[in-house]
Amino acid sequence: MIEKDLYSFSISNIFGRFFLLKVNIFNGRTRHIILIIFDILVFAAVNFLYFLLLKNDMIFAPTVSTRIYIFNALFLLSVTLLLRCFVFGIYNNIWRYTNTSVYFRVIISDALSAVLSIFSSALVIERSAKGFYIGPAYTIFVTSLCLIAVLMSRFTYRLLYKAIGNHKVVSTKS
Repeated sequence: MIEKDLYSFSISNIFGRFFLLKVNIFNGRTRHIILIIFDILVFAAVNFLYFLLLKNDMIFAPTVSTRIYIFNALFLLSVTLLLRCFVFGIYNNIWRYTNTSVYFRVIISDALSAVLSIFSSALVIERSAKGFYIGPAYTIFVTSLCLIAVLMSRFTYRLLYKAIGNHKVVSTKS
């Protein structure tokens, strides 16, 4: 009898800890981290697509080594995340309550990050490390696709939240 109680206690303890972990992941600061991680994964996927198209000669771009390409990708990612986090405060909102102004700030933030990346990489990177500038086509392509993917994910989140949140169970009791 005592062994059974110890077993049931440990199972409920494990499920209790899992429930607390689940609650903590989607509340507070970790929600912002999840959004940032998702945006980084979207950025990586779009960059991988661009890299595949570039290596298979499906788009016209200068031939660059993988090291130069990764350097430019990390530069663009850092500029984008810095603008989104610190200048425009994109990750401070709870996405189920967002409005048009937040989506507009995402668009402005990404457009500004593209412009800053193009000018700074053309001026700073090309002057300090010859051959590291790969042109504006990369920045425009990656920024545009990332913006579309991020906005679509946020719209989808809102629509799903509305659909699930407005779904009410109708009782058949009379």
